[in-house]
Amino acid sequence: MNEDLSSLLFALVGGAIGIGLFYYKNGFKGEPLKRMRASTELVFKRIKVDSSAPEFSLYGRTAKIVKVDEEVSYAGVELVAMALHIYARNPQGEYFYVMAKSYGDPFVRHISHASAKAILKEKYVAVGT
Repeated sequence: MNEDLSSLLFALVGGAIGIGLFYYKNGFKGEPLKRMRASTELVFKRIKVDSSAPEFSLYGRTAKIVKVDEEVSYAGVELVAMALHIYARNPQGEYFYVMAKSYGDPFVRHISHASAKAILKEKYVAVGT
């Protein structure tokens, strides 16, 4: 009887370790997440918002990323989507909020300096400094 209990315990521990390794490799960490992050960052780099006033233009390749928050969605253990919430500053010192997703078009919005200062705190840099 003790031998059966030991075998069962061994099987349960082994299964738990196997499941943990599966999650690490295929779900919460690992290559799928890295690939999706790289793809989503590329969406940001390709952003091109033209404006007649240069200070309200945003080009992902020349913008300075000030802050990034990452949002990841799973269906069970499968990674299904990612969104990067990016606060960026253009060369003229204006701030933008960008939501770049692993699917669909990015959302881009200019934000006021007051909002940028409240959101970014010590990372905020005033125009002309």
